[in-house]
Amino acid sequence: MQFILSGEKLNTWIQINIGWGLAITFCVYSCSKTSGGHFNPAVSFAMFTLGRLSAKDLVIYCVVQTIGAFIGAIGAFGIYYDQFVKYAGDVRTIVGPHATAACFCSFPASHLSNLTCFFDQVRLTKLSIRSSFSLPKT
Repeated sequence: MQFILSGEKLNTWIQINIGWGLAITFCVYSCSKTSGGHFNPAVSFAMFTLGRLSAKDLVIYCVVQTIGAFIGAIGAFGIYYDQFVKYAGDVRTIVGPHATAACFCSFPASHLSNLTCFFDQVRLTKLSIRSSFSLPKT
């Protein structure tokens, strides 16, 4: 968020990636004892298909994970509200010189096909699931 809202002047992409990696690592470790380390509906679905999560728990987890994502986005927007206004005024756009949507989700590059993006997400979700499985059971 800081990278985008500063007009790409603060931080670099490597710092962003390391920050995201650490954030995900801390989240997985912090919830590993209660939920098995998954806080993503795709990971919960994988746990369900492998018999590690009941259908009832799958629905509960997916609903709570989605609500948590929205609460996190609302919190981030609130924390950075003044910076959003300074950067883009009252306009919130997906594309353009003052686009702010990438603060909350990722978008594929225009030259990538939907198929490439799909397999990219499948591969990264698999990596996330394998990481969750590597956590010791307590």
